[in-house]
Amino acid sequence: MQLLLQLFFRYRIFLTFVLLETICGWLVVRNNTYQSASSFTSSNVLIAELYSAKNYVDDYFLLRSINEDLASQNAMLKEELSRLKFGGADYDTAILPQYDYIKAKVINNSLFKSKNYLTINKGSKDGVVVGMGVVSGTGVIGKVKACSEDYATVTSLLNSDIQVASRVKKSNIICTTKWDLLDYREADLLEIGRHVDLKVNDTIITSGFSQVYPENYPIGRVKSVSLTKSNSFLKVKIAFFTDFSSLNYVYVVKNKKQVQLDSLQEKSLIEK
Repeated sequence: MQLLLQLFFRYRIFLTFVLLETICGWLVVRNNTYQSASSFTSSNVLIAELYSAKNYVDDYFLLRSINEDLASQNAMLKEELSRLKFGGADYDTAILPQYDYIKAKVINNSLFKSKNYLTINKGSKDGVVVGMGVVSGTGVIGKVKACSEDYATVTSLLNSDIQVASRVKKSNIICTTKWDLLDYREADLLEIGRHVDLKVNDTIITSGFSQVYPENYPIGRVKSVSLTKSNSFLKVKIAFFTDFSSLNYVYVVKNKKQVQLDSLQEKSLIEK
């Protein structure tokens, strides 16, 4: 112990310098937007490489689970295709060509923080761009936050910073889905007036207003509905269709008309 103290004392100036440099670096990153974004992207590239290596090992032991997941998604896609073919779909098929889907593997996923993220093995060289939506075969997952050439970080739906423009499928009532910060299987449904006839098991889908996700994409099912006298809105809890704890593959949504929409919106702002 005495030798350790002597070592610290001998190099006290150097150690103090390193400590102060670390604090300065942390303050620069925290208080400057550009440095913060650069640091976030750079650190995620290194972490993504480590997670990718880990996943090669994990995949070997999870092949059965992954195959079952893929089989389940294929079954859903075939069912959807059948419905479209025979005219049983509830939504307008004219919007389908507007989107392309980039398949990606989830190599890291957090569940129990207030701001959860996923890391996927597709990046800018695959066509992934910051702001793109991310979905699974069963529902909405989140939005791309940052990307390198080979990897991307996704802001999960289990994040206090993200909301999804939604609607009640049976009535087309507009609402907002936001995670409740309590359970990775559930979320709150906001802005539902107390006059709305909402029932348990009603389906919640995307509204399509943001253009990030395809319209009418599944989100979840109403789990409970309650009303308080002091509130003009219903208190609604929904259960996600997607099991975030077992995500293997996701799809990055590429809106082929996004550039056109952004250009039009920018023009409108300039005219104002």
